[in-house]
This record gives sequence, structure tokens and C-alpha cells, in this order.
Amino acid sequence: MKKMKRTSSKRGWGLRGKLVLLLLLVGIIPFLANTIIDQLESADALTDRAVAQLESIREIKKQQLSGYLKERNGDMQVLGNLVGSLRAEALRKLSAIETTKVQALQRYFGKRMADAEMLATSLSTINALQELTEAIREEGGKVGGSLWNGYKDKYGTWYKNFVEKHGYYDLFLISNEGDIVYTVAGESDLGQNLVSGNLRDSGLGKLFSKIIKKEQTIIEDYAPYAPSNNQQAAFIGGPVRDDSGKVIGVAAMQLSADEINSIVNQREGMTSTFESYMVGDADNPKLHSDRVIKEGRIGDLHDTPDTRLALAGKSGSLHKTGTTGEWELSVYSPIDLPGLNWGLITNGALAEVIVPKEKGQSEDLMQRYQRSYGYYDIFLVDPTGYVFYTVEQESDYHTNMLTGKYSSSNLGRLIQQVVNTKKGGMSDYERYAPSNNEPAAFFAAPVIDATGELVMVVATQLADTDIQEVLNETTGLGNTGETFLVGNSNNRSGNRTTNKPSYYSNKGDKKYT
Repeated sequence: MKKMKRTSSKRGWGLRGKLVLLLLLVGIIPFLANTIIDQLESADALTDRAVAQLESIREIKKQQLSGYLKERNGDMQVLGNLVGSLRAEALRKLSAIETTKVQALQRYFGKRMADAEMLATSLSTINALQELTEAIREEGGKVGGSLWNGYKDKYGTWYKNFVEKHGYYDLFLISNEGDIVYTVAGESDLGQNLVSGNLRDSGLGKLFSKIIKKEQTIIEDYAPYAPSNNQQAAFIGGPVRDDSGKVIGVAAMQLSADEINSIVNQREGMTSTFESYMVGDADNPKLHSDRVIKEGRIGDLHDTPDTRLALAGKSGSLHKTGTTGEWELSVYSPIDLPGLNWGLITNGALAEVIVPKEKGQSEDLMQRYQRSYGYYDIFLVDPTGYVFYTVEQESDYHTNMLTGKYSSSNLGRLIQQVVNTKKGGMSDYERYAPSNNEPAAFFAAPVIDATGELVMVVATQLADTDIQEVLNETTGLGNTGETFLVGNSNNRSGNRTTNKPSYYSNKGDKKYT
């Protein structure tokens, strides 16, 4: 009996142990499950929080970058308006200078016409021409006899004073037969005949022939004149009549180039590269005044678009490539003078008037703008595509963005777009050869004049420092977080274009690609 009780007691404890263990497991498993679930939920919450924080940072940076690009776009509008205003002001000043000089030349020649008419109708001139002509006839047709010298002394002082007072080079009395019976300068033309002699086709010979034929005051255009060392000479003269009204000869004057140059070469109100000069001869355009900034003398050939327009009677302005390769702004006007087809040109380097450098400053306007706004480079481009100004003057300077070697670059395509649409724009990042083949993005804006014509394109090349500064801000990103830009660049190879994701900002140790 006792033995059986001990056995039963052992079995009971075994059963109770199992029940206790079972009960413990039943209580622990839910606890463990709840703990694991809580941990998983906490991890998800942390992940969601991290994702939300990253998305928030992304949106902030996105807005910052969007704001940066909008500011740059606004800068372009301001810059385009500034350049347009500077060009318009330069044109206004140059047009005013041009008008002033044209009016001064017209007054000058008006006075010369009056001088010629007064000289030809003067009683002294009538008497002098008759007496000097008669003296030559009586002394065998030669100049220099005693009778001729007597009349020369009688009238010479007055004519010499007349020439000096009015600024002429020489003065002539010419008989009806074409004999030059008197000159103040006494050059080799004295005594020659303008009808049958070597000077018949000279400017003075042509003047004499026209006055005898038309019997009116005439100006003869510039041409080489042998007696004056073959220098270019212009003449003015009128018919001399006796008491009956019959033309007995011609009184003429050789104009001084110094007088005309003093008007045309006046540079008040002009910057260092600008000058004015006179042109003439529509069939074979030549300079009719000396130049002071560039080489050029009266009589030199000067066949340019603005010259042709001025000699066609038109006035206006244009851009052109000067002899030094600089892109120039030119203002042109016709000069309304009786019997003459002359024009006035005023021009100089375009960049000088729209990118001024203030007195005492080492930087010009665009250099200061570049430094203030942090651009890598600033470009000024003519509607033909010619890059006539850049701050950095890399290999794209003085090239053509529409037809040259960089026309297929992102800047070249952007310039083409602005020229075609007259609207501003931005290019995507691409490698840009002139800037060490580094990726570059550009903004461009049109410059429109008062008539609605596109006169220029202004462009800026973005520096990566501002964008990188936004992206490099790591607040909220921890020790390993970073932000970088990517884009779907068009990688060009020959005629093929492939789409390949590229970094648009530095990523860790990786640079732009």
C-alpha cells in the first residue's frame, strides 16, 4: 500500500510540472509576440519618420533650387533690359552727335557757297580777272611778266587775306578760255589751261567745265590733284560776269581738308573707340575725311554696309565687324549738299558703350555683375550669332554660335532658340568644350529695340557653387546623408543622341558627369 502511494505521488508532480510549463508558455508566447510586433511597429514608425524627414528635406531643397533658378531667370530679364537701355542711350547720344555734325557740315558748305558767290560777283574780282587775263595776252600768253606782276601786287594782298581768313587752301581766277590767270598758292597749275591742258580732267578742270556750262555756283567732289602733290582736293566756284551779264570766267577756291576734318573729327561725348568720318562716291565709296582712331585718309576706299546705306540717302544704325575684328555699333546719315552725294558715319566698339567701365574702376559693368551674382561667365551675342563679348574670354569669344564650331553646344542651341522665338530660356546641363569640357548650364534673354527688332542676346553661364551650396547643407541628414541632382542628359556622339542619367551636382567624391 505504501509503495503504491509513492508511485502515485511522483506521477502527480510530473503532470503538475507539465501543466505549469504549459501555462508559462501560454503566457510568454503572446508577450513575446506582442514585444516583437511592438518592435516591428516601432521600426516602421522610425522608417516612416525618416522617409518623411527626407521627403521634407527634398522638398525644401527643391523649393530652394526652384527659387534659385527663378532668381537667375529674373536676373536675365533685368540684365537684358539693362543692356537694351545702355544700347538705346548710346544710340541716342551717337545720333545726336551725328545730327550736330551733319548740320555743322551743311552750315560750313553753305558759307562756302556764299563765299564763292560773293567772290565771283565782287567788283574787285571782275576787274582783277579782266586785267590779269589781258596782261597775259599782251605778254605772249605767259604768266609772270611785269604787267601781270603789277596786277598781282594790286590784288594779291586782298586775295591772300581772304584765303587765310576763311580757311581755304587756294584761290583761282580762271579766264573764259580756261587759263588759270591767278592763284594765291602759286603752285604748278598757275598759267595752265583747263580746257586743253593736263588738268582738264582734274577736279578743278571739271569744276570749270560745269560752271561755264551751267553758269551757277558748284562744288566739285574730292579727287587727286597733281599740283598739290596729288593730294585729294575738293573745289567750289562760281561764274564771273561782266557789266552786261556775260560770263567772262570763273572764281574758284580749293577747300582745305583741315577745315572739314575739324568738324568731322570732333570727339566730344564719344568713348575711346568711337569716331566720325565722311564718305562719298556711291559707285566706288571712299573716305572724304581723315580718320583719327583707325587708319584712313581722304580718298581711301571704304566700301561697307553703313557707307552704302548713307550714300543711298538712308539714315539709321547697324552692327558690323570692324577692321580690328571688334563688333561695332554704327550710326549713318546722308549729308544733303548741292551736287554732292556724301554721308557721315559714326561708329566704334559696341561692347564699349553697353559694357562701360567707370572712371577709376578696373572692372567693367559685366565683370561687376558677374562677381555680384556669382555667374561663371556672361556673353553678349549679336543676332547673327557672333559672340562679341564675354567676361572670361574663353575659346568661344569671337566665334559664331549659330554657324561656328560651338553651334551644336547647349549654348549654341539656346542662342538659336532665343533668336528664333525672341523669348528667353534655359539650357540643360551638358559638357561645354570652351570651359574645360565641364558640364555647364546657361540662361539667355533677348534684347529687343523700340521697333520690336532683336538686336542682341545676353546669356549667362551658371556657376555650380550656388547650387552645390544648397545641396551640401546636411542638416537633418545625419552623418551619411547627402543630396545630389541627376538628370536625363542628351549625350551626343556624332549624329547619335543617347539618354543617360547624369549627376548634375557633386555626389560625395564624384564630380559632375
